[in-house]
Amino acid sequence: RDVPVCKVNSTHFERFAAFAKLELQQALEVIKEAHQQFTETLDFFCEDSNTQVGDFFGIIDQFMIAFDKTQEQVERDEEDKLKAARRTLAKEARLKVKPAFKNAVAVDASKISDEKPSTLLLPSMNSTTRFDIDTAESNDGDSKHALFA
Repeated sequence: RDVPVCKVNSTHFERFAAFAKLELQQALEVIKEAHQQFTETLDFFCEDSNTQVGDFFGIIDQFMIAFDKTQEQVERDEEDKLKAARRTLAKEARLKVKPAFKNAVAVDASKISDEKPSTLLLPSMNSTTRFDIDTAESNDGDSKHALFA
């Protein structure tokens, strides 16, 4: 830190004035640098060189608020599009599965009543497989038939 040079027999007031002068010069240099940087910033943003600091930063603040709102809206819109696409895919899948499921479970009611309670009817795409719970065998002769395969 710079120390001002004073006379040997200087008073407190003279020493204070010398230090104050040095501090003031340093503060003026900082202010000059800040003003230069602000002018460069105005040029960068193509603003008028007479624009006041408060006005400039008010514009930047308004821009940032508008940007944040727009970004949130874009994210909501993308999320809505994604949800709509998922709904559409789910609806298409239901429409494809529904006829196949109806064909698979179309079982004659009289066959169900003739079965013993420990027999399950397992619908498949081509036929109905009867699975005996007690013996763990199916009517296709496969004793390793997987109930939930």
